[in-house]
Amino acid sequence: MLTTLFNNSSGEQKAGLINQILSSVPPGTLTSLLSGAGLAGVLGGATGTPQVTPEQAQKISPEAVQQLATQAHSPDPSIVDSVSSFYAQHSTLIKTLGGTALTIALAKVAEKQRQA
Repeated sequence: MLTTLFNNSSGEQKAGLINQILSSVPPGTLTSLLSGAGLAGVLGGATGTPQVTPEQAQKISPEAVQQLATQAHSPDPSIVDSVSSFYAQHSTLIKTLGGTALTIALAKVAEKQRQA
């Protein structure tokens, strides 16, 4: 679902999503996380938490973002909440994807709330 949402996002939305994920990753694991997702080269030698620009985000594949989110989920399962919150703020994107995507997104949010 994340790859579909990312693929249909604008450059600004893509950058916002990636930055949301990166901001929730502990600084000590950021370098290995970026390398594991194949994003270390895209972001250069940024120190601290890098900020992805819309131009950079357009060059990142949906699969790399999925990999980044999956790796970020291992140490911090709340990443699902961060991504859900991000897309909740961009509801027009969800509307363009139709009822199926909205149903899936809401089911995931409900599932996460039941687990909490």
